[in-house]
Amino acid sequence: MKFKRLMPLLVLSSSLWITACVETQLAEGGIGGTGISVGPITGFGSIIQNGVRYDVSQARFTRDGVAVPDQSYYRVGEIIKIQGSINPDGITGQATQVDYGSLLQGQMTALGNDGKSLYVLNQLVRTDSLTLLHGIKTLSELAVGNIVQISGARDAQGVIRANSLTRQQTSFIAGKSSQLIAGRVTALNPAAQTLTLNDLSIDYSQASLSSLPAVNSYIQVKSQQALQGTVLKAESLVTATEFVQFNAGEQAEIAGLVTAFISTSRFAINGQLVVTTANTEFENSTPAELKLNALVEAEGQINPQGELVAEEISVRQASTTQTRELEGKMTEINDSTSTFKVLGNTLLVDASTIILQKTEDHETSLRLTDLHLHDHLEIKARQLNDGRLLALRIERDLEDLSSPDIEVKGVAQQINRTQGSLAILGITITSDQDTEFEINSSEVGQAEFFAALMEGQSIVKAEGTRLTNTSLQADTLELETEDD
Repeated sequence: MKFKRLMPLLVLSSSLWITACVETQLAEGGIGGTGISVGPITGFGSIIQNGVRYDVSQARFTRDGVAVPDQSYYRVGEIIKIQGSINPDGITGQATQVDYGSLLQGQMTALGNDGKSLYVLNQLVRTDSLTLLHGIKTLSELAVGNIVQISGARDAQGVIRANSLTRQQTSFIAGKSSQLIAGRVTALNPAAQTLTLNDLSIDYSQASLSSLPAVNSYIQVKSQQALQGTVLKAESLVTATEFVQFNAGEQAEIAGLVTAFISTSRFAINGQLVVTTANTEFENSTPAELKLNALVEAEGQINPQGELVAEEISVRQASTTQTRELEGKMTEINDSTSTFKVLGNTLLVDASTIILQKTEDHETSLRLTDLHLHDHLEIKARQLNDGRLLALRIERDLEDLSSPDIEVKGVAQQINRTQGSLAILGITITSDQDTEFEINSSEVGQAEFFAALMEGQSIVKAEGTRLTNTSLQADTLELETEDD
């Protein structure tokens, strides 16, 4: 039996998973039994997701509904659904089915002015420092007309947040490029056989239909025709399920955005209602960090009411402004405590940390034991209450191993407006007449920059190459403000 998982008072947005037409059901299971896990791929060597390494040797694989041979057809950061079982150790499991479903794929129609957003098929897509980019290094490499694929989720405001962005082609190629969009119908004209998904008009006059669309229905549209202005000619249109469906008694693991919030004991992750109890463990996080659009992992069992009763919660990112960044050489590593040091900061690695090695056209999933002293690393992290940093993503670029580049991003402390200095994550940052200053990507002078800083609140990124002990002479200083 299926259960509705949300109370009527919850206002929710679209989620990361789209399953057209067919719902796959599992037998009921308990802790360590059969279940469903939904979240991003954090590593390979089989598939690692939500802190569990799944043996996929006997699994079936699909990508956007099409069978594929193996896990090599997936990328780190892409959100997948795994059906199978988790072993009693809680960190290994066996997968029987692995499915990936794009949230959005097609022609890029505009690039945002903020350097962090873009429009694909006229749909606003936001990226942040945790978005995995494939085929490009920065968003500035994208151009209108590029074919991109987005794996992610709609946040509490309905905006698509990209977990993974892949540039597939530089321009539309007839018969080879695919366009895919899923969402709720906002307007319908049956006489003209057109409908609207946000700011995109869909002409379904020549489409194969699973059923007639209706206003507010959730659908998936596919096409291999180029976008004509703001009109996409659909070749197929199917009713889709917006959220992953769970059965009572199933073990469930889910990672995603908090899309509805009543209290710290009752909220939704990507449409799935989650409840916490006195027995819920918070790993490297606190209940106070739970709020709308927080990035959260939860695991537990589905109760008879269709709620996920959380046994463990991990808040990966309470807000985009919470993310800290470091770039520099690794000076210490301790495999037994899963910690290492960069720029004097101790960083913790857990089962969900993404560790990648990148070259120009290839990326490899690594483990902490694959890293070495003096490796040049780029790190995205979250600061814990004890001062340590939880590494969310670590990248080792083989082409930058000898790079002198230093980067640090965090809360501004010890601001000295007279001397033009501050501290970030224990590093003293100095500036001079050669330093470039920016506020939200706009160039300003030193005085204006330091006047805008707020002690203990402002998020500042510093870049340079001249590091002496714990002091960095900044080549650039940027004040960032981000919307959550």
